[in-house]
Amino acid sequence: MVSRFHITEKVIPEMYQRVRAKVLELLKDLPHIVITTDIWTSDSSSQSNDFISLTAHGITATLSTKVTVLKFCHSMDRTQDISTRWDSTLQALRRLLEQRVAVQACLPRITCKAELTTEEWIMMEKVVNILRYFEEATKSISKSTATLSDAIPLINSLRKLLENMRGSSPREEENISQKLAGDFLMALNERFEDLENEEIYCLATTLDPRYKTRIFQLYSTTSTAKKRLVELIINLNEDLYSENTSDMVAPTPSTSSEMTASGGLWSVCENIIRESEEDDPLSTLSSNNSLKEEVEKYLRSPNIPRDADPLLFWHNDVLYPHLKKLAQKYFSFQMSSVASERLFSTAGLIQTDLRNRLSPQNLRILCFLNKIL
Repeated sequence: MVSRFHITEKVIPEMYQRVRAKVLELLKDLPHIVITTDIWTSDSSSQSNDFISLTAHGITATLSTKVTVLKFCHSMDRTQDISTRWDSTLQALRRLLEQRVAVQACLPRITCKAELTTEEWIMMEKVVNILRYFEEATKSISKSTATLSDAIPLINSLRKLLENMRGSSPREEENISQKLAGDFLMALNERFEDLENEEIYCLATTLDPRYKTRIFQLYSTTSTAKKRLVELIINLNEDLYSENTSDMVAPTPSTSSEMTASGGLWSVCENIIRESEEDDPLSTLSSNNSLKEEVEKYLRSPNIPRDADPLLFWHNDVLYPHLKKLAQKYFSFQMSSVASERLFSTAGLIQTDLRNRLSPQNLRILCFLNKIL
């Protein structure tokens, strides 16, 4: 029988070294690598252990996404209070509304001084109605397919929704729902007021064929993004279009099953893009050897559907070779550190109360192998 010592001291370390070598080879093939990191505390041991994670993200030459674990290691001791799971309040309110009849029937039968009035039930419904859009945004950025290009569309769509909910009534005449929408809108603007001034966000959005510049609120953002794209593709020092490019046909966008539109918040995004297309007639320009015309033709061509896969678009594309190089870089950027958080979930499943003597070194190796193999 193989001993536990043999598994932990020989088999697993050897497997780790083999897989690690393959990961290093994979990373060498990625022209651009983006890192996510996060911190996690494990309580399933005699003493709390803190860990830090590193995950790498990149787009291959064939325009496919690659995610790998770089490091999961023991960090120094810390004391930190982190408030998480904001949506637990939304779920509690939603559950209470679902069970309203049962709750109202039970309250008179128990010793409870709390009693919800009709106005409070109505207020609860309005709060849930607003928060559900933030829940949709949270779920969208937590998908494995979410990239940095989704940030500005999400924020601008949320802003548009909240503006419509708030209406144009004077502040003193607003009802509770309008005031709540106004408070959310004010907080959103305070946090993301300068988002369209961040170059990396703007370029990632512009290079996403689902959005391009038609989701921006500021005209200055559109003109700046266009100018910067021209500068970047000039710096790439790539060959110009071949003479027969104008005979090629743009690829038909394909739909990814992971990226289906969910309505609600994203329907607002689609309306913004549609209105922008109506104000900006589609280009009839023909391809030529000008880098500026490549950018202009791409930006003025029709957007692909929001539920289409942008990476598949760039993979099949033959009309915009220089922009394709930039897309490979900017689609590597992640929307959040969800990849690192998922790694912590894996660690929590490995280091349980029944395996509380697992050393940080072995936990690190097991997490690495679990995510890579």
